[in-house]
Amino acid sequence: MLGIGVLLTSCYTGLDEQKTTNSEIVTIQDAIAKLKSSLSASPESIEIKMGLAKAYFRLDTAISKARGVSEGNFPFFFAEEKSSVCTLLIHGFGASPYEVLPLGEFLFKKGISVYGVRLAGHGISFQELKDSTKEDWYNSLENGKNALKSFCKSIILG
Repeated sequence: MLGIGVLLTSCYTGLDEQKTTNSEIVTIQDAIAKLKSSLSASPESIEIKMGLAKAYFRLDTAISKARGVSEGNFPFFFAEEKSSVCTLLIHGFGASPYEVLPLGEFLFKKGISVYGVRLAGHGISFQELKDSTKEDWYNSLENGKNALKSFCKSIILG
């Protein structure tokens, strides 16, 4: 088994059950900025790297929550501190991270850190999907990519 693994799911975000506010998102963004600054001073600190990864995940989850996404469609993040290779899983058109969750669980059992991103407009309603753009989808990938690149040497898209 993976003794050092850290499992993060949408259930463990530190956010309450109320709808997330913009001020909470700004607070998480501020925490990310502080962690980035700390990482500049201590670039080898695994604690700071993992803290930054968790903060990006919290931000992604908070954004999903603020948009009214149901918890079953939230992004997921399975982190193994010693991963040198990580995977950013991207669901299909009109789907949600739940679609790639079994693959994420399988890869994590093999020692690979995995981030299952939720693309903007997905997992909510067809109107939300219709109103989202390719730029929104690209921006959705950023938090997952940034979470993984904070502690992984290589990121594989899947």
